[in-house]
Amino acid sequence: MFVKNRGHFVISIKASCIDSTLAPEVVYANEVQRLREEKFRPVEQMTLEPYERDHVIVTGMYRPEPEDFPEDKK
Repeated sequence: MFVKNRGHFVISIKASCIDSTLAPEVVYANEVQRLREEKFRPVEQMTLEPYERDHVIVTGMYRPEPEDFPEDKK
């Protein structure tokens, strides 16, 4: 994946392609946590229901600076 520091991202997650035995919400939470561990800062998550079942879109920023999200300092 090629994203510059402070670059924005949009990622689509299809739960059944990652783990069809878990509930989609659990898969989404696990994948968002993986993004955080890789220094991605998710900002928004939205489902694609009713158009696509078990899909979400996650948007955010890669390696943001502290001034990008001052509310995180609390």
